[in-house]
Amino acid sequence: MDQKSINNKKVARLKTEISELQEQLDQRKEELSEIQKGCEHSFRETNVIRECYKCGYAESMYY
Repeated sequence: MDQKSINNKKVARLKTEISELQEQLDQRKEELSEIQKGCEHSFRETNVIRECYKCGYAESMYY
């Protein structure tokens, strides 16, 4: 096997892995969003942001 063939296989494997990880990331973001939607937020605030310490939801205070 030449180097080009090995690289092509590795590239294909990496692209597949990236695609699978992106799907997992999208799923986790959706799960987090659902948790944050149902949370009774308790915020800690600074001059620029307020963040729920229960679920991590954050809002900018800079309008």
